[in-house]
Amino acid sequence: GDFLFADGSTYVGQYLQRGGDAIMHGEGMLTSGPETFRGKFEDGFYKSGRFRGSNGGVYEGTFHENEFDGVGEYTWPDGRAYRGSWRRGRMHGPGEYRGFGGSAPLAGFALGGDFQSAPRAQAEARRTFLAEYADACAASASCALRELASKAGLSGPPRKFLA
Repeated sequence: GDFLFADGSTYVGQYLQRGGDAIMHGEGMLTSGPETFRGKFEDGFYKSGRFRGSNGGVYEGTFHENEFDGVGEYTWPDGRAYRGSWRRGRMHGPGEYRGFGGSAPLAGFALGGDFQSAPRAQAEARRTFLAEYADACAASASCALRELASKAGLSGPPRKFLA
């Protein structure tokens, strides 16, 4: 469907009808002033696609509640780019940063929107990131192993595989 909103924004694409409301869902394009999003919507939110902001910057990747989240690449208008992990709209986790003039990408870790290039700062960012997620990853893996063992009719996975 094609929609024109009260603020002048336009949407062209798939949608769900829920009660009396049409909700952006599926493939579509939303234009709001100088900003555009083209990609997949889920229950009215960006899910994955390409977003061009009012400053000319472009993000292509996954979203959570309309924020960059998951894996994606952002290119600033001046040519700098970051490709990697995002959380709540900020660079966060492993990725590559490319500076001005198409310089070779620097692989490392970003924390809370900051990507440091110094080796010592990178080592600290890596430690912090891994510490932040290590317990959650171990718990998730243990839970998955228990579930698989249960489905296989076993009392549980071998102890050496549990955290």
